[in-house]
Amino acid sequence: MERGTFLDASVQQQLAGLEVVKIDIDDPANAAVCRQHHGDGAVPTFVMATADGDVVHRWTGAGDVQEFLGDVQKGLANAAGEGPARVGRVLDELQRQFDRGDDAAVARCLQDLGQLRPESAAPSLDDALWRCCTRANERQDWPGLRAAAQRYLAQPGMQQHDAARVLLGLAEFELTGTITAELQRHIDGLIARLAEPVPGSTVGERLRALLGNEAKPSEAAVDAWVDRANETMDALAGLGAAAAPALHRAVLTRPDVSQDAAIVLARLRLPTTTEQLRHDLLDARLPAWARRNVVDCIGNHKEPRCLPVLLEHMAPKFPPNIRSAAAYGIREILVQIDGTEREDVAAALMPALEPNHRGLRTAVLQTLYYVHAPLPLEDLFELFDDRRPLFGEYVIADNALWIVLDQLGMGLRDGAGGTIDQLCSPEVAAFVRGWVRDHAGKLHWSAEQRRYVVAD
Repeated sequence: MERGTFLDASVQQQLAGLEVVKIDIDDPANAAVCRQHHGDGAVPTFVMATADGDVVHRWTGAGDVQEFLGDVQKGLANAAGEGPARVGRVLDELQRQFDRGDDAAVARCLQDLGQLRPESAAPSLDDALWRCCTRANERQDWPGLRAAAQRYLAQPGMQQHDAARVLLGLAEFELTGTITAELQRHIDGLIARLAEPVPGSTVGERLRALLGNEAKPSEAAVDAWVDRANETMDALAGLGAAAAPALHRAVLTRPDVSQDAAIVLARLRLPTTTEQLRHDLLDARLPAWARRNVVDCIGNHKEPRCLPVLLEHMAPKFPPNIRSAAAYGIREILVQIDGTEREDVAAALMPALEPNHRGLRTAVLQTLYYVHAPLPLEDLFELFDDRRPLFGEYVIADNALWIVLDQLGMGLRDGAGGTIDQLCSPEVAAFVRGWVRDHAGKLHWSAEQRRYVVAD
């Protein structure tokens, strides 16, 4: 969201009548609510719900004041127009009447549901019972989900039979810790779906394309593959801890799905998983591809207690892709703790600034920005000539310059005293190098200011 949106008077006035809750998606204590409402993980994500917990509108992404107000108004209109709270009460009543076996009361509930949405036909018994199941799942009401799924499966001719068996299995897992055969088959099927190759990527497809016997995959085909992969990963994440054992096995044993499985496993943010992964790294027989994904998964858990194992994987004995994953994991942790003054972290990162590996050098530089300990400036000067791309118009040399300026507490300004883009042009590089060398004998690290200062 744009910086001033929440400060706008019209936004504050609109939100004054609502209860606003800000959820820290990186706090493990919020993992369950994030799995329930955070969807594909986009930041920021906004959810509007009634006091009964019924979601009336969800949207993602940044926006200006008018866009934000429009989404709030849409949520309010949904709440007023469709009566989600009343729908919830009718569904609760429907469940109670099923338990009592009162067919006439069940019929009245179905009629009430139809009246709440006059623009559509009255819901069938199948629709109503299935909504009871999905509503209980969304609320993570596991006893309610078990009862609703059992009630759905007891009726003949239901259309969502297989899906209901999966939801019943999920309820059983959450209540008893047991994974049913149906739920396990569903999890295994989703993981198998992750193995679907991107269109045009198989050896046969590439060979046929090279010989001119096969057209290049369309952009629409690739986009559809991406959508299927994201939907599959969302479905696995939505199963929560029930999917964790199978995902863990896939990370360690399935090179075709290991990376995607590691991403989903990290999204679950389960403390027990972190311990399992740390134990996996102690096995010297762990294949390099699996080690890389285990390190990446640990880093994405963003737990400070995992910093030592990530620092260990910055060692030169590991290949660049593993060291890059470790560097990014260290960065995620340092962001959480507002950087670090530990010199051992700097000492572990600096040797990885190898010139032959752009990806590794980029990962380390982006991590060093959060290290507030003395860095060897002369070593960073060597990167001022690296013009390989970083992102957008910036190159690696620019990132190195930012770190040096941060270490010196300096910024680049124009002739009028205004700040300018900190691009590492040859003139800027020469000036910074010259300034540091002119003051070399007077530069000392100030732990209090967390930067180099010039001593008198």
